[in-house]
Amino acid sequence: MLSPMEAVPDASSPLTHGFLLIEPATLVHTPFLQTLSLHSCTPRVLAHREELMPKLLDVASLEPDAQAQVTDIWLEETETDRPPVVCAWIDSPLTMDELASHVKLYLVGPSANGNPVFWGGEEGYTHVQKLRLLHPDLRKRFRGLTSWDAISPIRERFLANAWDKSDLHWMSYLDLNLRLPELLLMRVDKMSMGVSLEARVPFLDHKFVELALSIPAKAKLGSGGTKYLLKKAVRGLVSDEIIDRRKQGFNVPLPEWFNGALGATARSELKSFCADTSFLDTNEVMKLLDSPARASAWYLLNFALVAKQSREGVESAAV
Repeated sequence: MLSPMEAVPDASSPLTHGFLLIEPATLVHTPFLQTLSLHSCTPRVLAHREELMPKLLDVASLEPDAQAQVTDIWLEETETDRPPVVCAWIDSPLTMDELASHVKLYLVGPSANGNPVFWGGEEGYTHVQKLRLLHPDLRKRFRGLTSWDAISPIRERFLANAWDKSDLHWMSYLDLNLRLPELLLMRVDKMSMGVSLEARVPFLDHKFVELALSIPAKAKLGSGGTKYLLKKAVRGLVSDEIIDRRKQGFNVPLPEWFNGALGATARSELKSFCADTSFLDTNEVMKLLDSPARASAWYLLNFALVAKQSREGVESAAV
């Protein structure tokens, strides 16, 4: 059984055992931790967001000098205003793999207060990243609030009406209510209308959706991985080569763009936006643009450009 997360028993001595739970979003603040071997805790359903998932560090596997350094980092966490890098020290008899399995279950199961940890509100940034990027004034204003405050009404409807309250059905329900209309359908609508096409989405026929949501989660997963039932239903109608090939997404090449001209444009626009408004922390935004994850500043750039356009529209109307 997983033991509770505890305080370091003797702060005067280096940690020699246990595990540290690391927040990857803030690793930039501690270069030393980036040189150590960190164990992944990413659930399969969240594999596409590996860079946002917490990591584990086995303290016992470190040399004495390294143990002393990570202890200092852990103790310093209570003295900083930024979100933590080391979230917890866990004293557990479990192996690294066993403990990682517990963390994976926690990430997709209920949290200590009964809320599901899979919120669906952190596709762009984790909660810790959001706190870090916010202007200090907003950080204080929104203290105690999370994405859950926006998603909880959807959760309440789900619990009141869903016949199957499994994690898989919750994920599906949340996507249907949030990501599908706000992101995916919006993109299809804009791109198709931009070239005078009338797009159709047959998988969203309400009868088909009702059928899909009436199928138990266990039957959907089966033993064939993702899209198990769909692949089984069309095998013989669609070639095996297409059914069994690796998924091919339509990702925008943001890393390449941000390593080129768009990176300079983003830096200029965001620097100006931070100077003119009180939404974002200038230093943290610049750190993000200097980091390997600079492409994630795409979200901030869009926000800044929309805000800029809105301000210019208001100013024009007032003239």
